[in-house]
Amino acid sequence: PQAVPGNYRARLTVNGESQEQSFEILKDPRVKSSQEDLLAQFDFLMDVRDKLSEAHQAVIDIRNLRKDLEYVEEKLKDDPTARPILEATKELNEEMTVIENNIHETRNEAYQDPLNFGIKLNNRLAYLATHESAGDFRPTEQAIAYKKVVSTQIDDEIEALQNLLNQKLPAINQMMEEQNIEVLTRPKTESNEVGMK
Repeated sequence: PQAVPGNYRARLTVNGESQEQSFEILKDPRVKSSQEDLLAQFDFLMDVRDKLSEAHQAVIDIRNLRKDLEYVEEKLKDDPTARPILEATKELNEEMTVIENNIHETRNEAYQDPLNFGIKLNNRLAYLATHESAGDFRPTEQAIAYKKVVSTQIDDEIEALQNLLNQKLPAINQMMEEQNIEVLTRPKTESNEVGMK
């Protein structure tokens, strides 16, 4: 979001030394909105940005954990005793994917794909931010209400993700611990002594 007109200070820090400079952002004389209107728009857009960041972080967290699950699955795929662990990791991945797809449409790869698959929560909120930043005006009551609805839906998905991880991850870790499964193991060679054949 663009900063509202007013007095600001910029700080530049290099090698532990800082310099500051005051500056002023002037209001465009063609804009008829009040300072309060511009501040209300700024605060609204900052809230939208912060909620979008939460949604995107949830997707990033899911994808990072998925990489870990895929690594575990690759390491344990030939171990028949690890079958319950592999079933649990597969189930967790499937449930995370549902949440990920509720937040973000993962099938959108080309420009026209939203026509086929629609948009999800993060795109709805991002479009709201684009619309509400198109001018210099206070957010409308409809925009405020829509932000509340979509933000609540995002909160629900993030809460569902946290509940899922709190429930499933400890169980997977416990199964691995009970079976003394080490994910990172030393490669099997004829000798573990360096330089020996």
